[in-house]
Amino acid sequence: PETWVTTELAAEFGVATRTVRFSGDKDLYLGQRSQRRVYHLRDKVRLQLIMQGSHLGLTLDKIWAMV
Repeated sequence: PETWVTTELAAEFGVATRTVRFSGDKDLYLGQRSQRRVYHLRDKVRLQLIMQGSHLGLTLDKIWAMV
């Protein structure tokens, strides 16, 4: 799809919905808010980079500086 909601991204990346929302709340990606947050491809790619950095053992500060 062209857009995703929080639960779809969480399922795809195997993380809790809170993880997806937390990263969005830190302005690492935007996600449009309406009744539900809607994420676009750019948001999904950024979340993927965050997850990869996390798996490599990078700190959140380093990940945030990179994305």
